[in-house]
Amino acid sequence: MKLTLCSAVLVSGYDSYTSCSRPLRTSKSRASPPCDFRFQSWCTIPGSAYPWHAVRRFVHENQGLMRRMYGDQRQISLLRAEIESNDVENACPVKEEVVAPFWANNTRGEVLALLNLYPFEQYVHWEKCTFELKQMYCREGCRCEQQYRLHRLLAYDPNNECRGIFSDWFKFPSCCVCKCYDLPADFQITSRSPRTQPSGAAGENVYITPPDWYRLNNG
Repeated sequence: MKLTLCSAVLVSGYDSYTSCSRPLRTSKSRASPPCDFRFQSWCTIPGSAYPWHAVRRFVHENQGLMRRMYGDQRQISLLRAEIESNDVENACPVKEEVVAPFWANNTRGEVLALLNLYPFEQYVHWEKCTFELKQMYCREGCRCEQQYRLHRLLAYDPNNECRGIFSDWFKFPSCCVCKCYDLPADFQITSRSPRTQPSGAAGENVYITPPDWYRLNNG
C-alpha cells in the first residue's frame, strides 16, 4: 500500500474564496516558508507563512469532495509501528520515516503549500541514506546513494488564489541503494536489455546470460 494518502486526481478548488473574479490578496510583508529550499525541496514544518485560513476554508466547503479523494485512511501510529517492526539490516543504513510535509518544490521549481490539515493529512514514506556516498556494507567499487521518486499531492499556491486546491508532482527521497561503478561494459549493456541469439528452429529466442562478475572476481 502506498503511504501517500491522496488519489492522483486533478482537483480545482473554485468557490467564493478562491474565485478568480476576486483580486489576489497580496502583502509586501508576506512571510517566507521556514526552510531553505536551496538545500532540499521540502519542508516538514508550516511556519508563519502557511495559508491556514485558505486551506481550512476550502476543506470546510468541500467536505464531500475531500472524503472522496482520500477514502479510507490509516492512522499514522499504525504506519510508524510497521516501520519499527522491520528488523531487516540494509547494506546501506537508512533513516526511515513517515512525514507530513507542509511545503515542497514541484517539478517546475515552484514552492507550494501542501494540503495538510487534520483529518486530511498527506503522508510521505521515505528512507534517507545515513552515510551517503560511503561504501558501508556494499562490495568494493560500490557506494550508497540516495534515490528519489515522484509523489502526486494536493497543494495550494499562496501567491495565486485563483488556482485553488490542485494536484501536482513533487520529488521526495525514496530509498538508499548500493550503486556500483566498476562493472564491465558488456554487463552494463546486457543488464538493461538482454541480447538475443538468432531464433532457433522452433522460433524461440535464447538469451545470453551475463556472467556473475562478482563471484568470478571474489571467489
